[in-house]
Amino acid sequence: RLISPKLICFYPRLHHANVEIRTAFLDQTLLSIIQTISSSGKKKKIRFLCMGSGYDPRSIKFLERDLVEECWEFDLPSVVEAKEQLYRSKRFRKRRPWLNMIPDDAMENGEEKKAGNIEKKTLIERLH
Repeated sequence: RLISPKLICFYPRLHHANVEIRTAFLDQTLLSIIQTISSSGKKKKIRFLCMGSGYDPRSIKFLERDLVEECWEFDLPSVVEAKEQLYRSKRFRKRRPWLNMIPDDAMENGEEKKAGNIEKKTLIERLH
């Protein structure tokens, strides 16, 4: 057995609690770094790189909040394919329709950004 009989009653909740604590810590730390970079006064593009991302939705959350310009996720090919399939599903698109729309920042000074200047991309297209 991997889990002691004394601890088995805690296992599902204990595991989820560990994931929640890890997620909160990483989110808080990354947000602090992003805010430090953003408050430097200079306009900088922030690109988020996540190694071994699994099913972690952090990239989508950061794109939705417009905290980063683009996100790059790396994982095993089977995990990447499964996540892409999840993002293409009707259920996911129904729950998050804004991921497939051009964000409001596609307008600059009241004029559309030209293709040669800054390419218009949906949030989901900004996830690589």
